Amino acid sequence: LLCFLLLTALIVLGQPSSTPYHVSGPAVRICPQNWMSFNLSCYYISNETQTWNDSRKKCTEKGADLVIISSRVEQVFIDDFNGRFWIGLTDLHEEGTWKWVDGEVIPKEKGLWRKGQSDDFQEEDCVESRNTGTEDMKRWNDKNCNVRLQYICEKGSKFLKPKQYQWLHDAL
Repeated sequence: LLCFLLLTALIVLGQPSSTPYHVSGPAVRICPQNWMSFNLSCYYISNETQTWNDSRKKCTEKGADLVIISSRVEQVFIDDFNGRFWIGLTDLHEEGTWKWVDGEVIPKEKGLWRKGQSDDFQEEDCVESRNTGTEDMKRWNDKNCNVRLQYICEKGSKFLKPKQYQWLHDAL
């Protein structure tokens, strides 16, 4: 299996491409360099701080968008980065109607809101995920969109098509 992974990585890295890729996970899922793979997505964890809008712009420049947290498992993955990060949730367009960047509305009671949130204190219309170390998984806090925080981008991972690695399997 290790040989298969290494050979697949060499094949992928040896292909001409404008974006360097590395193999992540079980050999067929790949993410761009400096991105992390989890489930079916690639994640970019910023080191810089930006406003929510500028964070989203940075993500779209990378062919991604701010992260949409769709499960507790994904929230646990994000918690591993121990910080405060902009995520792709906002009520900028209609106060109290929380929407992911893909347009999906999430009822307030379904979110992973910290106690007392969302409270719209001082025009807070964007959401940060903040690992507070509590066991209840409540991480989301509404924040003024002009505050500068790190951010997390998410995009789908690419897959090698079976024909691209079948010859390798046959050779082993």
